[in-house]
Amino acid sequence: TSIVPELDISYFFTPNLAVELILGVTPHKVKGAGTLAGAGPIGEAWLLPPTLMLQYHFTGLGAFKPYVGAGVNYTVFFNEKEKGGFTGFDLKNTAGVALQA
Repeated sequence: TSIVPELDISYFFTPNLAVELILGVTPHKVKGAGTLAGAGPIGEAWLLPPTLMLQYHFTGLGAFKPYVGAGVNYTVFFNEKEKGGFTGFDLKNTAGVALQA
């Protein structure tokens, strides 16, 4: 748990349709699972998870401005460090789906 600033850049094609790019970096402690669950932190890493979203904004509701969005995320890990005697700590960059409302 941490508080991390992020940068959101939005561009509206129409009053209803927009694209948003979400940027930020955050530190993480990595804990083991399964047989390593009790080992405590096994490493640390920073991650950059840029996310590109396509959004639909509902209009005509006055001051209430709801929207829904869907997009893709590609998380990049860097500054990886082993902890607790673990070696060969290597996190793989990965892509995923993002949803928002």
